[in-house]
Amino acid sequence: MSSNEGVAASVSLSPDGKVKLRHIAVEIGTGTISTQAMMCARWFGKPADEIESAALDWEPLEMFVTLNPFVVDREHQEEMKQDPRWTPAFASASSATNSAFYFTHGTIEAGRLIHEYGIVPAAASLWGVSEDAVADARWQDGSFALPDGRSLTLPDIAAKAHDMQGVTGAMVHAFDRWGWAEADFEILGETTRRPLDGVAIQTGAQDWTRIERSNVFYMDPQADNSSWSRFSVASALVEVSVNRGTGETKLLSHHSSLDCGRILVPEFVSGQLQGGIAMSVGHALYEGLPLYEGGPGQGDWNFNRYRLPRGKDVAVWKQTVNYLPTTEEENFPKGIAEVVQNPTVPAIANAVADAVGHWIRDLPITPEKIKEVLS
Repeated sequence: MSSNEGVAASVSLSPDGKVKLRHIAVEIGTGTISTQAMMCARWFGKPADEIESAALDWEPLEMFVTLNPFVVDREHQEEMKQDPRWTPAFASASSATNSAFYFTHGTIEAGRLIHEYGIVPAAASLWGVSEDAVADARWQDGSFALPDGRSLTLPDIAAKAHDMQGVTGAMVHAFDRWGWAEADFEILGETTRRPLDGVAIQTGAQDWTRIERSNVFYMDPQADNSSWSRFSVASALVEVSVNRGTGETKLLSHHSSLDCGRILVPEFVSGQLQGGIAMSVGHALYEGLPLYEGGPGQGDWNFNRYRLPRGKDVAVWKQTVNYLPTTEEENFPKGIAEVVQNPTVPAIANAVADAVGHWIRDLPITPEKIKEVLS
């Protein structure tokens, strides 16, 4: 994971219980939008009904940036943070890591605001209990239920939240530099500290209202020079066979151990793992481009000459994985995707060296290179 990440997200609850999610994230095939929609279920008992990705209009937040966050120094940050509309970085490039960790933070915090200042007061009023008593309620099979069995539907709660002019929409911005920015916000007369640096809300059917922040805290820019522990860890064990006559290498099986934190969507993690391993196999054994004359720069190359791994090359039916359990201190999602390449490529190279008794240090390890070291 990197640092100096910015994320914006908004969640809105209609009077009939429809949940709309707007997110700054761009879907690039990592499952970002599906994941963010599912994160809404934590607060509303169901995924978002409507999703807008790559959202560009965040005008209600009225936020701005100045310098590139990687060159901001402490003096500049201390000066600029006095303006409650300033943030070190408003947006970030989309990646698997952003989807799992940074982008999810924005969705969760927006939903949390509606839950605490819209859903809980409305449910308490409908049940005739204190808001403290609603703390024990949970979403079960689409209903918001108390331990004694009393339950409410989301449309009932949403209608009451609108009638009470509770928080029915939350737009948030968050910034992370190896630690989330924090600030105080006064929401419906209550001062609350949030891991956010920008908030706007809707009450009932009203337009967006920006909430002025105070006592903002940003991590020291010098934190970028330190080492941190959010990184995913992966290991790889591979089995190969090498034909010493033809030099052909076959991947027979492989096993991965992966620390990806709290898994949000198992199917996406599996897909990213398998895709990353396939890329590793191509990098280690097949994909090579000659330089200069005769190379792809001449414009006559295609996949008939550029060798990509296929299903038969990546041991589709002989791959296993062990997901490491999370600890209480690190029970958050981590991006994985390409990280599985880090151990898999050298594992393949090591396996080939074990098979032929020679180290081949130039990738890809082609049959021609193997026959050369064996000659």
